[in-house]
Amino acid sequence: VIISNKLGNHDRQAMFLGELLAPVVNQLRSLEAAYRDPAVLMEFVGLTSAPVDSDKKTDVVDQFGQNRSSMMMVINMVLAVTRRAEAPQDLTLAQAGGFTVPLGGQMIVRNPAGAHVCSILRNLLLLAQTLNKMFNSEVKGNLNPGFAKAFDLLEVDRNNMLGLPGSRSAKNEVVYQVAKLPEPVTRMQNFVTELFENVHHLLSHFCTNIGNEFYHQ
Repeated sequence: VIISNKLGNHDRQAMFLGELLAPVVNQLRSLEAAYRDPAVLMEFVGLTSAPVDSDKKTDVVDQFGQNRSSMMMVINMVLAVTRRAEAPQDLTLAQAGGFTVPLGGQMIVRNPAGAHVCSILRNLLLLAQTLNKMFNSEVKGNLNPGFAKAFDLLEVDRNNMLGLPGSRSAKNEVVYQVAKLPEPVTRMQNFVTELFENVHHLLSHFCTNIGNEFYHQ
């Protein structure tokens, strides 16, 4: 994606990014039924089922792991492209490469990924809305008791805020003990946190990187 920024031609770069994004765009759309409703999404990712500690030495498998991986892969891919794809900074080069178009009586510079990512903006907003609804106390009542702490603040984030050992701001060697969560719960906690943060980071990059095409949707 970064190398494609050097193409200097809007249509060529947009075509490349379109081919790159097509599989994940289609997958995000196909998953809509799973993230249209918070209760359904919780079931889809395994939050309503008992935690499963997958072990390669046994036949125990977390059947919801693939669902979580698919959703995370789609969001991370769209985030990576939205964050890194850009038009030339030099206005002369942007005009020569076809990146500029008239809009509202003035010339604007288009991001070559704009049309592709804006085509799934409705899906991304729907997913963001559903993720926020998941934190509603009534919806959280659907959690399996084993995942009661899945929505808690990550331990590393708590340490950072308190300046405790293990954080980037730690100033001393005081031993800080904390009850370790079971591995499946930690894994789910990381998934929920990362998905929530990445979806909102993605929407912020629509504002800063996609710009005009986003605001005129």
